[in-house]
Amino acid sequence: MVTLGSGPFLGTVRGTSFAGHTREYLLDSVLGEIKAEVDASEPVHAIGTDVSFDLEADRAAPLSRFN
Repeated sequence: MVTLGSGPFLGTVRGTSFAGHTREYLLDSVLGEIKAEVDASEPVHAIGTDVSFDLEADRAAPLSRFN
């Protein structure tokens, strides 16, 4: 799970989509591409902005694994 808005990592928003009760983000970071899904009621992060994030490393998987 990725937590946006706080954490030790920084990413740049490259894409966003609204999916009902959630909003999905694609971030570019030094860790690679990060996909985050957050509740739609949370603040919106515009494309091109930097946002801090944290993630549970034991549950992370490279996005290329799903292509």
